[in-house]
Amino acid sequence: MVVNLENYLEYLAGHGGKPKTIENYKRAMNVCKIQSLYTNELSGIWKALIEKLDLGMSYSDVFIMFALARRALRQNRVKWIKDSKYKSLETKLAIRRNVPEAFSEREVRELLSATWWQGMNRTGDYSLHRLCILLVYSGLHISSAQGVKFSDFKLIQPAGVYFYPVRYKGRRYNAAISQRAFERLKSANPHDSDLVVYQKDNAKTKFDVNFRIKMSRLIVDRGLQPLMNNKNVFESMRKFAESQFNRAGLRRNDVRLLLGLRPKSTAYKHRIDEKGKRLPLELEKRAAEAYFKTPLNTLELWK
Repeated sequence: MVVNLENYLEYLAGHGGKPKTIENYKRAMNVCKIQSLYTNELSGIWKALIEKLDLGMSYSDVFIMFALARRALRQNRVKWIKDSKYKSLETKLAIRRNVPEAFSEREVRELLSATWWQGMNRTGDYSLHRLCILLVYSGLHISSAQGVKFSDFKLIQPAGVYFYPVRYKGRRYNAAISQRAFERLKSANPHDSDLVVYQKDNAKTKFDVNFRIKMSRLIVDRGLQPLMNNKNVFESMRKFAESQFNRAGLRRNDVRLLLGLRPKSTAYKHRIDEKGKRLPLELEKRAAEAYFKTPLNTLELWK
């Protein structure tokens, strides 16, 4: 039996379903790319949702899709077995319930606009703006932005994507960023500093703490607190980048490669230097080509 989800939403609309609920269901269907449920293959649906969650898709999209699937099955009087995949998905969603979600594109634009405003009208220092560009376009953790230098950026052809070395938890990897985002970093560097995110050498607070404080103050000053619902500002920026990688339909190992995570496939593992040296050229080009396919390659979120 096949349960058509569009038909279920039409039924729901005609039986008192709230427009906002139906809108959320439609968005989750489109994001998760699930339009129908084959009742003899439900385990595959649960497995697919687990994989999407593991690859960084937002908790809300997967949760709403899971809820929609169950409601549609019940409406069609389909009984299903809560197998290991179903229970695993339930567990993962329960764990992720309090994990910060990704910002939307609109929210990222508002935050980048605020950080640009701060540099132009208040401090004359655009380091916070440049930090946010790195997190949004490369998916960095905030600590990985410390020490990044303009002189370290290298253009990978023919994809036309920049790579630059960063560290996370003691391990080095090469992060990717679009040409447009790199040009934005350069244009927001009026003091011609080689450090992308500048902090005084004698600063009394740690790098990440310093910028978290600056960002928190800016959010209050600009009245952006409503954007922070279920969000952690820098983590949610990083998750925005993850969501864009996933939207592009990249292979799972390519997403992990772009995020600086060790790919699980043995075909990748033996090509990555265990001592943390730069990626082999072959794998570097593959990662650049993967980034080129993502929306981040052409998005200009500061406009």
